Amino acid sequence: MNKQSGALIGAIIFIIPILFFALWIHACNQTSGYPENVNLYQSYLPSLLRGRFTTTLLSVVLCVVAVFLNARNLNNSNKFPKTVSWFVIIAGCLLGFLNLFSMM
Repeated sequence: MNKQSGALIGAIIFIIPILFFALWIHACNQTSGYPENVNLYQSYLPSLLRGRFTTTLLSVVLCVVAVFLNARNLNNSNKFPKTVSWFVIIAGCLLGFLNLFSMM
């Protein structure tokens, strides 16, 4: 696997934690308080992902994988793939740390 295909796979993998985060924001906007939005968020997920920290741990792992796959592409001579890799690395680190902070 070359560097650019690894970066593309990493960017695609990074979409999954973003979707979890967007679904959480949607659930928070639909209800009036904390217990209801957790129940609504969990109702959107398949039964495999309804554990207490399942989506958080999955998001952290996928963010780490996306960051490592895109870090290999930072010395690319093309500007666009390098910019996308920087974006995925920065956003992946921020989202990963946000997920870790939410577990505290």
